[in-house]
Amino acid sequence: MLKKAIGPQVILETKRLIVREFTANEEQFVLQLKADTRVNRYTTPATPEETKRIFQQTLMDYKINPLLGRWAIISKEDQGFVGTCMLARSSGVEIIELGYILHRKYWGKGIATEIAKALVDFAFNEAGLTELYAVTDKEHKSSQKVLYKSGFEDINVLYAFDRYFILFKINNK
Repeated sequence: MLKKAIGPQVILETKRLIVREFTANEEQFVLQLKADTRVNRYTTPATPEETKRIFQQTLMDYKINPLLGRWAIISKEDQGFVGTCMLARSSGVEIIELGYILHRKYWGKGIATEIAKALVDFAFNEAGLTELYAVTDKEHKSSQKVLYKSGFEDINVLYAFDRYFILFKINNK
């Protein structure tokens, strides 16, 4: 279970990573990450203003439900900002969605799979969820591979933002 400590709340740890709440002064990390067009090639588009609004809402949401949210991923090795991850209600539907965005410096190192597996474990064993969803752009083969490795199954194809997406689901077994 989560224990309140001084500083940002740690959600989970893996061998190489710390997943924790953002602090108010880390908004610039998220803005820089969202400004990288290669990183966000397959993500839902958001303006800097929308990103700032989501970030501020994220900070407020920590008080509402500490077991769901958007969090910072920090490298244990270099203390660098690796990216963001989430277990959050998907807009417009009543599902909990797993997601992640990684800084290019950390691509190709198995970090996405490490985070996805850790979030699935956290969702089922700490947050008490019975099912979890994820969405990837139909062209984002590496993210699909991560989800398959993490136990997800593709269940549907969706169309939004002038693109096709694949909806994935995993049940707590």
